[in-house]
Amino acid sequence: MTSVNPADDGGRTSKFESVVIYPSMIARAITMLDEDPFLRTLPYCVWPTLVRLIKKIDVNQPKKPIFASRATLAHEAQSSLQNLNRQLKMLEDMGIIERSQKARQGLRGSVSEITLTGKAIRALRFDLPAPHELKPTIRTRKVSEKGIVTYEDTGLVRIGANKLPAELEFLVSTGEIKCSAVFKLMALAKSSGQRLSDVIEGVKEKISSMRGGRLYAYLQAACKGYRNFSQEKEIAKRDMEKEAKLASELERSRRAEIRRAQEIAEQSRQKSELIKSLNNDHLDRLRKIWFEMKDKTENLMGRAGELLFKGWLRGKEKEFLLGECR
Repeated sequence: MTSVNPADDGGRTSKFESVVIYPSMIARAITMLDEDPFLRTLPYCVWPTLVRLIKKIDVNQPKKPIFASRATLAHEAQSSLQNLNRQLKMLEDMGIIERSQKARQGLRGSVSEITLTGKAIRALRFDLPAPHELKPTIRTRKVSEKGIVTYEDTGLVRIGANKLPAELEFLVSTGEIKCSAVFKLMALAKSSGQRLSDVIEGVKEKISSMRGGRLYAYLQAACKGYRNFSQEKEIAKRDMEKEAKLASELERSRRAEIRRAQEIAEQSRQKSELIKSLNNDHLDRLRKIWFEMKDKTENLMGRAGELLFKGWLRGKEKEFLLGECR
């Protein structure tokens, strides 16, 4: 955070004003208040307090506690102490901040520490590098019929006056290859029916420590070689899709078998309940039919005969049992 002297800014501020310039990460965090889905659920009444807390964050250590008296925060947020305490409680309840009391070593009293939660750090994008360290991603701006503005990622990044696919940016930033050389490799890969990103994915373990001319030469040879990495990737993708389809079919078959077993078990239960509900007269008539159908040489008496009879009943359709019972 820096201050601008009115005498150094061409007279844009009066002698009574002082302009504070915050780090870009602070500015980005404040911008996210009405952009991030989680932060947009916060009531507007807590924004002034949250903005003051954001401005006191150490961007090098976002998890470092914020030390500021309640009186200072209330003054900077142009709020009363009562309102400030209420807003801090709301921020704590919504998972934005955490508060803790710690004793002052060697002194009387305690210190109240305020720290951002991990969720808030991610929502405010403090977990990302500073904006100037990020590669400028090229996006297209679209306006819907209702006037809603959205930005869609094109998958390209701008490096100087050149536009490169985002997945190839590392060749320039860490691989020390010029953009013009990357374009040549892309054309060479295309002439052999491949994509340079597929070639890189196929040899990524071998080129991890290569830089400059050595990296370029290896990728050039890989693009001209006998292997077609894009074709291999497509074959591997089809094989994975076949395996996934087979696994899905097996799972559907297994579930169908389970459902069928459950249906059979339910039918058996219902049949048993029906048999139990038959009165003795009906059972005697059914037993007579069963006895006439059986081989008289079989032992149809006693427990063995009773088990055979009940098995015969369970094998009959519900209509047969009810018809014989009328």
